[in-house]
Amino acid sequence: MRELFLLEDEELQRIHHTSLRILGETGIAICHPQAVRIMQQHGARVDSEQQRVWLSEELIGRALPTVAREFTLTGSEPVHDVPLGAGHPLRGRPVVGADFFLEPGATSHRPTTLRNAEDWIRLVEQLPNIHLNGSPYPSDVPAAIRDLLVVERVFELSHKPMLLSHYSADALRWSLELVSALPRRADGQAQSRLLLFVSCNSPLTYTRSQVDILIMAGQQGVPVAINTAPLAGATAPYTVAGMAAQMNAELLAGVVVSQLSTPGAPVIWSPLPLVFDMRAGVAASGYAEIGLLLAILMQLGKLHGLPVHCLGLLTDAVIPDAQAGCEKLQAAYPALLARPHLMGGAGGLASYNVGSLEQLILDDEILGSLFHILEGMELDDDALGWDVINRVGPGGHFLEDVHTLRYLRRQYYSRQTANRLAPETWASAGALDTRSRATEQVQMLLAKPENPVVSESVLRHMRGLVQRAQKDLASSE
Repeated sequence: MRELFLLEDEELQRIHHTSLRILGETGIAICHPQAVRIMQQHGARVDSEQQRVWLSEELIGRALPTVAREFTLTGSEPVHDVPLGAGHPLRGRPVVGADFFLEPGATSHRPTTLRNAEDWIRLVEQLPNIHLNGSPYPSDVPAAIRDLLVVERVFELSHKPMLLSHYSADALRWSLELVSALPRRADGQAQSRLLLFVSCNSPLTYTRSQVDILIMAGQQGVPVAINTAPLAGATAPYTVAGMAAQMNAELLAGVVVSQLSTPGAPVIWSPLPLVFDMRAGVAASGYAEIGLLLAILMQLGKLHGLPVHCLGLLTDAVIPDAQAGCEKLQAAYPALLARPHLMGGAGGLASYNVGSLEQLILDDEILGSLFHILEGMELDDDALGWDVINRVGPGGHFLEDVHTLRYLRRQYYSRQTANRLAPETWASAGALDTRSRATEQVQMLLAKPENPVVSESVLRHMRGLVQRAQKDLASSE
């Protein structure tokens, strides 16, 4: 299935031209003296006292071609590697960093615990359409090491690479220590395992801690998802076009910082548009126009030749219900047509603020459906079915034909939580709704015994590193 873009080239260039004006005339705050100096050395106009940088179209044009067009996140084994970029299929990832958790069957959330995070990691490990791990952040552990505890638990319980957001470069250093504790794979390759999240603070500001992480990651060869998540009407213009122009500018600035610091550093374009709902007073993601914005932003990322990451499984729903399913699809599907390389947000509710195991199950199936759509259809002679149609003829049936049996289990994607029973049969079978079936799936998968991925000696070493990190990070606060 080919890429389908919503905007004509002229429309896209109007947005991009406005972004260039923002960066060249308004400028962007880079609250990091080293990064400001680097950009000045490459010809950017800067105000060192205000930490503001103005980027010319020529400078941006020099930085963009150095970006890696593809890169691979390694798992513990080659089968779990996740290549991202041109020519590679769409992959899925869960929501990470959510502070709250919704227990199966519950209607109200509460702060995430370490046990919740462990269940999340174990469940993601077993889901076929979610290719990266990571989890909500537990609040019942010291804040200085909660992200490191998640890293350690992922390395213990999962073969998959992971996405995480660090609070400081010091914490990243300790995560890299945890990575170095992992043994080399059977093929001799090191397990890099990490994709880091770095965010612009809209409007038009990169904080020192985020730039620290961006620069250090580039120097260490760790891929970074460069993100911006403005609120329409609060931290960005209220119009779709204005949001797209500002977000394009903010993301471009992050890419330029990365590439001028370390040419060729792997990054992926990761926009998250939100709306400030004036009636509810909250950041909202459930508007149909979010899907439009994501599609435009995927198109802009591809215009720049970058790997692109759609944070598309978005909803304002607070439980796994019809609203959640509707909003996630209306956000993800328009962007899907542009063929992003990574789709994020599985398991997230309340605009990414709440994690739900049931929603993980449902979103894994949504991703499976989207992947199946992207595969398109077979068009060879056998798939076109001339022989079987001719063989069955008028008034016959296809139920027992070998052609039907050959395609039966692979032609149509079957969701385990969907009901296909007639109303009377469904009622007599217990009248389970979609959420109830998802709960059953959660219980079944988590009932399986834990199987640590690393040896006991590696696990002891990693836990010792976390204890040392806690002392180090606490003393530096």
